[in-house]
Amino acid sequence: RSPARLVGRAPTRYALPMARPASIAPPTFARLLAQVERMLRESGDHTRARDFDAAAWLAAWLRTPAPALGGRTPGECLRTPDGAALVSRLLDAQQ
Repeated sequence: RSPARLVGRAPTRYALPMARPASIAPPTFARLLAQVERMLRESGDHTRARDFDAAAWLAAWLRTPAPALGGRTPGECLRTPDGAALVSRLLDAQQ
């Protein structure tokens, strides 16, 4: 589910020990989180977007295998610049 599509739902909280997966560099996670937050702002429902836990959603999304990535997780693809660009485009496509 995309973050924009989830805005109309109750806030989702994932049972994660921390939001950012340890294997993902903080600057990379911050850049992707800013992208998700931008998508939420563009969804138009600012009240619900404010209550949505974007960091938890992103952390879970990064750990979820994606058919568009040949069954790999987006987090696995972040190891190279080309993979990071692909993940960013895939994230944009979620909107």
